[in-house]
Amino acid sequence: MSILNGMWQLKSMELVNPNGVKCYPHGENPIGCIFYLPNGYMSVHHGCKERRNSSVKASIEITSGDEAIEIVKTYMSYYGKYEIKGDTVFHHVEIAMFPNWKGATEVRHFKINNKELILSTSFELADGKNDFAAYWELVNKL
Repeated sequence: MSILNGMWQLKSMELVNPNGVKCYPHGENPIGCIFYLPNGYMSVHHGCKERRNSSVKASIEITSGDEAIEIVKTYMSYYGKYEIKGDTVFHHVEIAMFPNWKGATEVRHFKINNKELILSTSFELADGKNDFAAYWELVNKL
């Protein structure tokens, strides 16, 4: 049984750039959940709470353009197996909305305070190292 097992609801997420400027990738009120299952799998989904509806009836009909860009920028998901070593969780990604993560391992440091889970990491982006943190609240312990 893992300390992370359960369904966690997203409360906030932030990205801090090399100049110390903080931004909120999915706005100040994002929506999402992360599941850590007893069988060693995890799944995460998060995005902007106020996403606009698409102009098409099925996602397969979206071919290009501004609408496709907006859809990609306002939602993220992936799943795969996970393992814990100390205060670090390794997400071994099997499929992701961002195709470059397929087959990769996403590393997150974690801290649990009562029913709050903080997952953090750093990303190398065009402007340098950015620090990312996501704050989750336990909804259901598995």
